Amino acid sequence: MAPEQMSSSGSTTEPRADVYALGAVLYELLVGRPPFKGSTPAETMKQVVSTDVVSPRMLQNKVPKDLNTIIEKAIYKGQTR
Repeated sequence: MAPEQMSSSGSTTEPRADVYALGAVLYELLVGRPPFKGSTPAETMKQVVSTDVVSPRMLQNKVPKDLNTIIEKAIYKGQTR
């Protein structure tokens, strides 16, 4: 779930959530694990909101630099992308 969905008071989702989801899927496909993984769903959600993701290239050095940049921008927690 994208950080915007967890912190939003409204029930509507924005295209940013789709971009985040694509980045998270690419991350897991290339690295072999999700960008965030807690021992409970609540802990995972807390990590999504408050923890920076480890760069895919730090975990899998064969990830191309440009693809790494795309993934990092897709899962960036900032207000704008």
